[in-house]
Amino acid sequence: MFSLALVMLLALVPTLSVETDPSGGTESVDLAAMGVPLATRVSLGDPMPSDSGDARAWRAIPGIGPTLSGRLAHWGAQGLLQQEGDLLPVPGIGPKMAAKISPWILWREPRAHTVLTNPGPSEPHSPSGTNQ
Repeated sequence: MFSLALVMLLALVPTLSVETDPSGGTESVDLAAMGVPLATRVSLGDPMPSDSGDARAWRAIPGIGPTLSGRLAHWGAQGLLQQEGDLLPVPGIGPKMAAKISPWILWREPRAHTVLTNPGPSEPHSPSGTNQ
């Protein structure tokens, strides 16, 4: 009985809306702001961030099992999944699987890498605050 009630409740979550104006306009509920776990949000239809390292959330995508979800989480956390073609090198994913799961994924922009440079020696300062 409890599981049936839970299923019915979860079926209502994606249709929740908040009245925003008298003309009947609505705004969708931000499930992330409500603290709903990523795996639950993905199972309800929210897109999976491609850079996520959350294996449980990857597993919420239809057709993804525990082994493949672990691989996707690893690749995602490394920033290696930026577009659909990046799925193909992941062991266990071919063109058909990539096409099947790609609509479930929110593709992220590549992460910027910070390049550290040595600015060179700084000018010496005297204790009085004037350069020598």
